[in-house]
Amino acid sequence: MRKKTSLNYLAERLAAHIVINAPSGLTLEGLSCSISCSHELSGLTKDHTALLNCLKLAEQKGFVEVTKTEGGDFIVPALDLLEDARIDDEDSYEDPLPSDDFDEVSCSYTTTGLLHITPNGYGFVSRRVGSDILIPHSGLADAITGDLVRINVFDDGDFEVTGEIVEIVTPAEPIFVGILSSPEKSSGMHKLLPFMSQICGRGVFVGQSRNHDLSGSLARVEIIKRPDGPGKGIVGKAVDLCTSPELPEHASKAVCVEFGLQTTQTESAAIEAKQVGAGLYIGPSVERINLSGLPFITIDGEASRDFDDAVYLSKDSNGDWQLKVAIADVSHFVMPGSALDKHAYERGTSIYFPDQCIPMLPEELSNGACSLVEGEERLVLVAEMIIGLDGSIISYDFYRGSIISQRRLTYQQAERMITGHNQDHLSDMLREMNSCRIVLNQKRLEEGALVFFVDEIDLAEDDDSLVYRKSASSTARLRSQMLIEEFMLAANQSAARFISKKLIKQPVLLRTHEEPDVETIRGLAKYANIEASGKSSRQIIQEITSMPRSYASDIFMNKAIRCMKKARYSAVDGGTGEQHFSLATKFYTHFTSPIRRYPDILVHRAITQILDGTPDASQPEKHLAEFAQHCSNKELCATKAERAYLKRISARTAVGLIGNQVPGVVSGLSKRGIYVEIGESKIEGVVSSKTLRGRFDKPTCTYHLFKMKGVANTPRTIRLGAVIDVVVESVNELYRTINLKIV
Repeated sequence: MRKKTSLNYLAERLAAHIVINAPSGLTLEGLSCSISCSHELSGLTKDHTALLNCLKLAEQKGFVEVTKTEGGDFIVPALDLLEDARIDDEDSYEDPLPSDDFDEVSCSYTTTGLLHITPNGYGFVSRRVGSDILIPHSGLADAITGDLVRINVFDDGDFEVTGEIVEIVTPAEPIFVGILSSPEKSSGMHKLLPFMSQICGRGVFVGQSRNHDLSGSLARVEIIKRPDGPGKGIVGKAVDLCTSPELPEHASKAVCVEFGLQTTQTESAAIEAKQVGAGLYIGPSVERINLSGLPFITIDGEASRDFDDAVYLSKDSNGDWQLKVAIADVSHFVMPGSALDKHAYERGTSIYFPDQCIPMLPEELSNGACSLVEGEERLVLVAEMIIGLDGSIISYDFYRGSIISQRRLTYQQAERMITGHNQDHLSDMLREMNSCRIVLNQKRLEEGALVFFVDEIDLAEDDDSLVYRKSASSTARLRSQMLIEEFMLAANQSAARFISKKLIKQPVLLRTHEEPDVETIRGLAKYANIEASGKSSRQIIQEITSMPRSYASDIFMNKAIRCMKKARYSAVDGGTGEQHFSLATKFYTHFTSPIRRYPDILVHRAITQILDGTPDASQPEKHLAEFAQHCSNKELCATKAERAYLKRISARTAVGLIGNQVPGVVSGLSKRGIYVEIGESKIEGVVSSKTLRGRFDKPTCTYHLFKMKGVANTPRTIRLGAVIDVVVESVNELYRTINLKIV
């Protein structure tokens, strides 16, 4: 039964219209003009009193904020509505379901979309094509945020366009994360208080533990009972807990709970790992080239414990370089379908915190049988490349081998040998490697590759706690680091060309990176004082990265990185390749880190099966796209978890600055506020839009500009990269927030 249009409904829909079409706000006149094209709201333009009454009700309900200005009323959506009403791009679904079906008799149609329930109790269904559909409280049924739903949409051409959920097509992931409250007296259950940005729109309740009090714990909760009607809550059980998550020593555990990271091994994987570690697993018997007489070396960070790669360089009879990159043959020990394989696939990647590593493979492999440790014979897969004096890769080949690493060098040790401060029998080879590195880099830049100087994060010990600070990467990067980077890039490109050339008739796993939106890049160039007319996004980014190094230029470089799309793994038809924008190549994959990345194991399997003459079985064709998406998702989760930990350390560092006035540089602008990197440590905090609305009329924001009008009618414009003074008002380490106020 359809309901008559009510003022309550129109107030909700008016707020939704502003969120979607004018999130920065608009005048009353602008609002009237904006809704004139809306089927459900256009009637309000014919009755000014009705529009004012509807707007007043929306303000009373907290949906919008109305500010009196000289030019009349200015309306903006309430900040919590603005932040919670839309779905992030990362959470949007990929595959659209069948197109809308329209019923002319009932003036309704069905459509599908992703549901998001706001804290105010109503929902939005976000579609791939078309505007969001409002779902009133009564039409939500038992759906929850994240469900892919089919809805009936009613549109009679008058005021009312609303939806009603008729089917949950794909249920949301049945997991919520939050802080457990004290048990409620009425039910005896803990209520889950949403953590960070997670909003489910319904109450989530967890039963008490018989053994200990769960109050205040950070919990990962699995749904065991969905709501059985409007206004009903979700019942769940805690599948992972971090007690006292606010304590510094529990920081990594809290991040693991938040992102669902498993720190223990399955029993079957542990058994197989012990067999490998004890030398009881021999593996398949295959032909290998013995390279143990060559002086292979590893070059890694001082704290590294797993060594994926070793390198050796010589000159051939033509005067070209012969580069051998030996990579741990992990696929020899991790067979498809084994417990170790399932364990590695599920993790997808190793995750690194300053005080903990969550390895993709058990330590018996990652630090033992697979690691290219000094003085021990190890099985490897070798990429052998002939590199011309102009930096071009003339030829490449792949084969199985065995090596004995002659030296485990740190970056600092290798750097001293390259610069002549330390001398031994490996010094000449290292200096030749550096010469090869220079021409490889020059060749890549000539072909259009982008180079970003990203600040290095330094976590220093101070009174038994970690302190966060950034340092300019140009001063931190060593020749030895860049040498290894160039050699690994060359090996990865050669691997991509090898499998693409050999597997013409089936998909291969490549690393791809789409070109960014050129208009977004041009908008950034305007505020970096770069002429963008007629230039491609690559040319503009190259100019940004070529700016003289300064605090402000680093901000623009970081913003350029954020403007670009995420690199991902893709199943690509063999022989065709697919763009990797930042590296300026169509053929790139991950081959060099199989100890810590599952995609590299898949690429190794493709190569070895080509070598064995069984290319038709080299990849599970129908599953490769699924593997690629899974690995991309795991990589994204790991990146978010590592960033969350660093943000928590930065918040802990900022506690000592509370109440202080500090200089900062504007690092980002959004409708939520102004992001500022403060002090020598470059800790990022935010000046909330809510605080600005208390001091300024009409704060408006574009991607690179924030405009405010002072209470004394004094205009103020804040640009990306601007230097401003702020006061650190408050810090919450657990929630990783640093709140600032403009002086």
